[in-house]
Amino acid sequence: MDEATAPNVSTFDVLSFIDQTEYPTDTVSIFTDVKAAHEYIKLNEEMDAASAGEEKFDPAPYEERLAELGEKLKVSSLTFELRGFAPGIVQAIMDKYDDADEGGADAELIARSIIAVLNAKGERDGRTWSADDVLKLRERLAEGQYMKLLEAVAGVLFNAAVFDRAVDAGFSG
Repeated sequence: MDEATAPNVSTFDVLSFIDQTEYPTDTVSIFTDVKAAHEYIKLNEEMDAASAGEEKFDPAPYEERLAELGEKLKVSSLTFELRGFAPGIVQAIMDKYDDADEGGADAELIARSIIAVLNAKGERDGRTWSADDVLKLRERLAEGQYMKLLEAVAGVLFNAAVFDRAVDAGFSG
């Protein structure tokens, strides 16, 4: 009788439970052949201009070169696999840097977010990235490509609004 009426209380470690939280993941592809990208954009613009008002416009010469350039871009691609992490860790990294060194905080956040990088052949670089590695990468990439990486990292790190919307939508019951 005592066993049947005893409170059914079990215990757990809340911090261990929280450590198992899964954070968003994403991938972003960046391209390293800036010359091919520039020519690709320029050729697209030329094709659009040439085709405007032309009834007998032949896109074949443009499309052939665009396909060649597209292949060059594809071969130059790097796909970054990214994963977010706890907001407290993000804040601790941000607190390490003053406003004058915002690039340092960005570099450390990016480094911590990178799981792996794949090249166009599917070969995987699973190194542990450092902020110095990211700064070297930034020096060597076209600005727009680095910004794509930074924006993707921001997407996996600062995604609290998605969680709040899911809870507000009745997800939590």
